[in-house]
Amino acid sequence: MKQMNVKFKMMFLLILFFVFIFFSMLFLKKVYFFSRFINRLAIVSTKINTVKDADIIGCFKSFNQINGNVKDYRDFNLQKKLNRTKNEAERNINDFKEDFADDAASCEILRKQYEASNDKHFVNIGGTSYVRNMTNLPNDVIARCNSKKPNFVLEETNEPQVLIYHTHTTESYEPTETNTYDRQRPTRSKDSKINVVGVGDEITKQLKARGIGVIHDTKIYDDPAYSGAYDRTNIMIKNTMKKHPKIKVLLDIHRDSITTEQKKRIAPVTVINNQKVAQVMIISGCDNGANHFKTYEKNLSFACFLQKQIESDFKHLTRPTSFKYKNYNQSLSEGALLVEVGSQANSAQEAQLAGRYFGTSLANALLKIKVKAAISKGQQKLKISKQAGINKPTKKVDTKKKGAKKMKPKESKS
Repeated sequence: MKQMNVKFKMMFLLILFFVFIFFSMLFLKKVYFFSRFINRLAIVSTKINTVKDADIIGCFKSFNQINGNVKDYRDFNLQKKLNRTKNEAERNINDFKEDFADDAASCEILRKQYEASNDKHFVNIGGTSYVRNMTNLPNDVIARCNSKKPNFVLEETNEPQVLIYHTHTTESYEPTETNTYDRQRPTRSKDSKINVVGVGDEITKQLKARGIGVIHDTKIYDDPAYSGAYDRTNIMIKNTMKKHPKIKVLLDIHRDSITTEQKKRIAPVTVINNQKVAQVMIISGCDNGANHFKTYEKNLSFACFLQKQIESDFKHLTRPTSFKYKNYNQSLSEGALLVEVGSQANSAQEAQLAGRYFGTSLANALLKIKVKAAISKGQQKLKISKQAGINKPTKKVDTKKKGAKKMKPKESKS
């Protein structure tokens, strides 16, 4: 009996030992993964010097909280606010999640020219111009918008009619062309020589050279806080349009971030005049029932009009236009678009060359819908109404009235 008790105790102690080993391994595993997460977070904090760790963690927290609670709200205005915050959080997370992809300090850069595929979501709008339909709407919507000209005209005036700005002002490029992407190097910078502001400068130069009034807003909107940048540019746009009411074209210039499944970075590039040039992608938003973007078809018409002009001038400069359920402040004007110039793996020179060629085509497109100088204000209004598709029938006035009696001249009394 005593031997049985001893054996039972030994087995019990052995089981306890294995349980202890098992939980110890779990604990060590958690410590290991936690340390890896902290290490990656440290890399991001040094790499993106304009964004604090709290902003990144806050993005995940706010996204998860909204994702879980948005269905519980019934108030329409609150629903609208939550959807806007959710979209902002999604964009922030997509922008940062690649920095947690792996622990390698560097990776390969692949330079490739983007073209449309045979997928049914790619709609040809003429020549080498395509629109990628990322909505649930039928492709007929794109065809209908493509058949129409922009719903605005460029006026004969020296006042600004174009506003160029950057919601994510510090998005930057590689200082020089390279085949290796260094993850330790910050992807954001306040230096306009290597960020999207330099691209906006090139676009602005081309418009001014063609006599088109333009404002280039170079204020930084994503520093010190990345979240809420679109709300801040929304206020700026409204104030600027109030001060300059003739502004019709709003262009938010960004740079893309493209990574393969193998964690390699992609630099979209084409060759123009024997020079490597970053490819450009236009983004035209669409109403999803909650973002209050009822004029999206008119914006898409402008996007198609502009893309066809660019491809006519510089073949393969553009990637297919992205048509998706986003707003990006485009509901503020029928001429508002978001433009992605290159990616974080393109060199600053490639991006600025793209800005130069894009600006040339933008000027060509706008001058095609410019109102010529009119003799009178009435003729100018008629010209604008005709270009906008408003044709009012005119009635001929018959000055001869039937049965009108001729008046005899009165005889003078002498």
